[in-house]
Amino acid sequence: MRRIKRVFFQMVLIFFIGYTLPDPAQSASPESDPPEPEKKFELIPPAENTDELFKAAAALAEKDPEAAVRLYRRALLSKPDAWEERGKMARLYEKLEQTDAAVTEFEAVNHAIGTAQSHRDLIRVLEKKGMLPSAAAIALQGAGKFPEEDALAVDAGKLLLKAGQVDRAAEFLERSVQKQNKNLLFLLGQALEQQGHPASALKAYLKSMDAGTTSEAHEKAFQRLAVYAVKAEELWVFPPRGWEKNGKTLSGPWKMSRSILMFIRKAI
Repeated sequence: MRRIKRVFFQMVLIFFIGYTLPDPAQSASPESDPPEPEKKFELIPPAENTDELFKAAAALAEKDPEAAVRLYRRALLSKPDAWEERGKMARLYEKLEQTDAAVTEFEAVNHAIGTAQSHRDLIRVLEKKGMLPSAAAIALQGAGKFPEEDALAVDAGKLLLKAGQVDRAAEFLERSVQKQNKNLLFLLGQALEQQGHPASALKAYLKSMDAGTTSEAHEKAFQRLAVYAVKAEELWVFPPRGWEKNGKTLSGPWKMSRSILMFIRKAI
């Protein structure tokens, strides 16, 4: 009987000890690795089809340019080197009168591809922004790269004159007029007139007429130059600076104290 009680007591003791001992998994030291967080599965949206976005942007360009710009921007995040599409977005910025953004995009496009059209686009927005020296520099660059593009040479001459760089304009245009382009010749006449060379200016204006047709701009140029000339029918004589004309008489500077009486007779 005593033996049975002893065995029963031992079993109770073992059960009690086993029940009160901590679980090893729960008694890990603070230095042990933390338990892994529960894994969560998230749905990843599929990548956007940039070609479809470009098509959608092009379709909206006319009726909703602002929405079209947003679509172009989304698509260009995935394909930033789509230069043709960036050019289209830049034109929309220009249409929306967001000139700074248009300049930024056109500069990037022109730097990347450097075509005649990309030069013209950048020139146009720079001129709109009033950055005439920068626009003239891009035009000169384009005219040098694409000598067959008369429009770029015309832009360069026109912008140099507008920027007040008359001497540089005259130098550039004198090199460019070998093509006998009427617009280049007329611009050369303007540059020479502003330099104070009326006879050379008249020559350039007349050549521009020979290369094209007489315009109202030609008539105004001749009216300006007539002030400096002594005319006898179709003959125009331009005296040196400092001389004055009175009919057919040319009077020199007062220090010279002399005058020249001109008799002009048409040859038979």
